Amino acid sequence: MDVHSIVDYFSSLTQYGVSYTVTFVWVEFVLSIAGENKLLVIFLDQARQKVATFIPASLIYFYDDMNLVGNMFVLSRFQIENFEYKEWPKHERHILVFGDFKIVISEYTKLIPFLSHVPRGFRLYPLVPSIKNRRSVKLMIGRIVTGERVKDHFHFVILLQDVTGHIMRISLYDTRHTDILKTYREIKRKSILYVSRVKLVRQPEWNVLRSTDFSTVVFEPNMPEAHDIRMFGCRRWSPCSC
Repeated sequence: MDVHSIVDYFSSLTQYGVSYTVTFVWVEFVLSIAGENKLLVIFLDQARQKVATFIPASLIYFYDDMNLVGNMFVLSRFQIENFEYKEWPKHERHILVFGDFKIVISEYTKLIPFLSHVPRGFRLYPLVPSIKNRRSVKLMIGRIVTGERVKDHFHFVILLQDVTGHIMRISLYDTRHTDILKTYREIKRKSILYVSRVKLVRQPEWNVLRSTDFSTVVFEPNMPEAHDIRMFGCRRWSPCSC
């Protein structure tokens, strides 16, 4: 007999062999793994716990055609299995996701678009405290202090100040041609900048963040964290037009 359990959080996924439904998930990342015929999907729940799944080769065609990244779903009829550390997907020696278990997708699993309201308090971009002493960095949110384009037309160097007041230098590489003018405009506006999957490079004078092939860059997204930093900026810089 199929045992089915409906839960709100990944932390409730504790039993193997049980069919689960999670009432709200957000798709953070999708990656085709070259040469392995695998599709990696990373889900986040309401508590922002991150869990990964590798879509079976026979189902990749279906999930690869769906509009997944950044969208919200009900994840229905899946099971869990042990997630060995050797399986944790990496890029440039940085682990994209890790955990004790992974989600197992089958032909019975459904991703149903989430049409109700977003759960109260859910934050798509979690606030990161000062990173000057952090060993690894996965994302950065901060107000742009200043920025400029260097010799490479698609390379910008920007100074960001986080909500604690710490300033970090970040290099954005391979800026798309269509985004160059937008990047100039957002630097002038001193917008809030969100950057994911960045690499921390330690240097004698600066600890520098560098964007990677998997980085996501968003200027002043509509998120509670941006509002927090705007309020911080208004207190710190005066006068302020926030």
